[in-house]
Amino acid sequence: MPVLFWIVPFICMVPLVWAIVRYRRKSTIWHGLTVIGVTLLVIASPLLLFLGVLTAGEIKEHRNRVTFDSGTWKASLLRPNDPIRLRMIDDLLKHHRLQDMSEEEVITLLGKPPKTDYFPDYQLVYWLGPERGFISIDSEWLAVRVGSNHRVTEARIVRD
Repeated sequence: MPVLFWIVPFICMVPLVWAIVRYRRKSTIWHGLTVIGVTLLVIASPLLLFLGVLTAGEIKEHRNRVTFDSGTWKASLLRPNDPIRLRMIDDLLKHHRLQDMSEEEVITLLGKPPKTDYFPDYQLVYWLGPERGFISIDSEWLAVRVGSNHRVTEARIVRD
């Protein structure tokens, strides 16, 4: 967890505490406003801290994304617990239009997926890794549906 998320709320309190000490005796109205400000900041600090903890995982996940590489993707199929595909999937879907590709083209690009009982409505199902996010209890999968003409009709990320 970045130290920044833990320190920023407390650093924000320093100017308000300084204002209270400096202007405490000069104005009753200013004193009332600074007390309200400090109270709001003390109440908001745990919320800001909690939001920082929640977004830290998203920021880390976004920074760890990698460019799609077909060879690396296929090699990771031999290592079933390697979540490198999860780091590549956004780039894959952004730069390779799977829809309207033939089934053979998809298998050439991504490799033949191992058999799975998950998502029987889809013909090609690739395990990507543990679900991204703060609490990951499921897995993410790339599910590809192939139509009767052997062309991809749908490709999407699904969770089990």
